[in-house]
Amino acid sequence: MAVRGETKEMRYFGGVKQQKDYEKVTDRPIIGILTCEFDYLNTGEPIESLPNTYSDMLESFGARAVPISFKWPKERIYRALDKVNGVLFTGGDIVPYDFESNEFHPYYLSLKHVLRYVIAKNDQGDYFPLLGICQGIQFLMRAISGNPEIIADSLRWGQNDTFTPLMTPLSEFNMLGNLDIQAYASRNGEADERIEFNWHRYGIYLSEFYKSKELRGFFNVLSYDDYGDGKPIVSTVEAFNYPIIAVQYHPEKNLFDFWNQNIPHTRKAQQFTEDFAFIFIDECKKNSHKFSSYNEEVSALIGNYKRHTGVFGHEGDNLCVDYYRIS
Repeated sequence: MAVRGETKEMRYFGGVKQQKDYEKVTDRPIIGILTCEFDYLNTGEPIESLPNTYSDMLESFGARAVPISFKWPKERIYRALDKVNGVLFTGGDIVPYDFESNEFHPYYLSLKHVLRYVIAKNDQGDYFPLLGICQGIQFLMRAISGNPEIIADSLRWGQNDTFTPLMTPLSEFNMLGNLDIQAYASRNGEADERIEFNWHRYGIYLSEFYKSKELRGFFNVLSYDDYGDGKPIVSTVEAFNYPIIAVQYHPEKNLFDFWNQNIPHTRKAQQFTEDFAFIFIDECKKNSHKFSSYNEEVSALIGNYKRHTGVFGHEGDNLCVDYYRIS
């Protein structure tokens, strides 16, 4: 059953078009991160914020990060995107639709604004990459399919896993052709072979993905996760015709998070994060957007926001997480 109020306007995505070979135009990429909200203070009232791990990953491999508030009006979001070289959707636990108020969450609406911008710019020849992680892939699936309820319960709290690649030649694809997914896939299921960390309540089943004409026309599935319940979920996708990639797992945590003992910190897991981050950042170097001045650029960076440490309970565990408070 479709949620009342959802439009079909995004279902034209995935049309056939030729992917161009863009050259790098900057070695100082700045990547926008759409803000999220979390209840770090255990008050029952979430605050607009960003976990530090996403900006840490970008900054460690040659980029800088700028928060883009999901609370901004569409026009201001578009002006911010005009100044950055790519965009990232983070993990989170936002519910896209409130059945009591009969309204979509502002984050979901802003994410769709960003997605429309990315599609339009690339169609105009303005190469603009997008990366979605965890909640990011879930909301992309909702927006592109036009069905916010396509995501199903797929609880996976704090588990290290390995993905299963689909036998597709990666060299055919835009961004992940240089990532050797086969090399990172587990062949024996041992702990030292597991390079991904999952922390999610929801996911999209592989079977449901292929039932959606919109999704299978837009994304190619590069890998899936099998948790042993006979319901594999999509774990890595890349758009056929746009520089858009999304993953269900958390590559950023392999290097920058230590609050959960199951986060893999093996050399193989960390190398995967490095390879993954470099690929996305290298693609962002092909975009020519820039700020009007150095002062404007510096004043927008995430380092201008105060970094906090939050300790909160979750599923019986006390988690210690660093984050930037945006508002």
